[in-house]
Order: sequence, then structure tokens, then C-alpha cells
Amino acid sequence: MVLETIQVDSLATIIGLVSFAGGITAQYFRNKIEQQKMFSNMSADQERKLADLERQTEQRRVDLEKKLIGDISEIRVKVELFWRMVADNVPKLLMEPTARERDALLNKWRMGIITRDEVLTLKDALYEMIDQVKDDENRTAEDKMKAFLAVIFLPQVEYRLHQMERA
Repeated sequence: MVLETIQVDSLATIIGLVSFAGGITAQYFRNKIEQQKMFSNMSADQERKLADLERQTEQRRVDLEKKLIGDISEIRVKVELFWRMVADNVPKLLMEPTARERDALLNKWRMGIITRDEVLTLKDALYEMIDQVKDDENRTAEDKMKAFLAVIFLPQVEYRLHQMERA
């Protein structure tokens, strides 16, 4: 689904960055082994130069890893902030005067007092909103926007269910 894709894309980005860091580290050690083979018979002056180059290379690798870790942390913070904003604000936007039962569940969600069964009912109601828009091409732009918000909100509902089942 779209929701899983959003979370998977975020995780895929983080995993990709970590894999990139691992690749850099592996390449560094491959290069170091090759350097040791090539320069095993050097003079003391050449060995000092090589040692300096190795220190510089190591420092560059460390600096790159620090930057990469910082970038990953920054992405993680932004993703977490996005999902926190979704969980806090989308329920307000999904409320409608004609959907009292769903509104009551959304209010309980916002107050943090929703039960597992109510979360399941809310999940079904959100899927129903999406299906109604999907099945009726004559829906208003507002209906379509609310369905889109429901799609964005569903991963939070699934996550809350997962947390409740683990507890």
C-alpha cells in the first residue's frame, strides 16, 4: 500500500545510507591491503610519506563516517517529526459532522485513551473512507483530500495496533 511504501522508502533511505558507509569502509580496507603489498620494499622516507597518506586517508574516512552518521540522524529526526505531526494533526482534519462515531474514535486517539478494539474500528472506518472515494469518481475535492489524509494516517494506526499487541 501507499502507506507501507512511505515507511519502506524512509527505511530504505536509511538502510541505503548505512550500506553506503559500509561500502566506503570496505573500499578503504581493500585499498590499504593493496598499498601494503605495493610498498613493502620502500625506503624510510617513502614509508613516512605513506604513513602520512594513510593517516590522512583514515582521517578522511572518519570525517566521512561522521558526516554520514549525522546525515542519517538528521533524516531520522525529520521522518520521526513527520510521523509525529501526522499522528497529532491528521485526526483533527479527518473529523466531519456527519461521522460522529469516527469523530469520537479520533478524539479518543488524540487524547491517547483509545482501546485496541476502538483502534481496529477506526482502522476499518479509515479504509471505508478510502474505498468510498475510490469507488465514486464524483466525490468532491474535500472528500478526496480526506481520503488522502486517511491513507497518510493509516500507518500510525497500524503502528499503534502493533504497540498494543506487543504490550
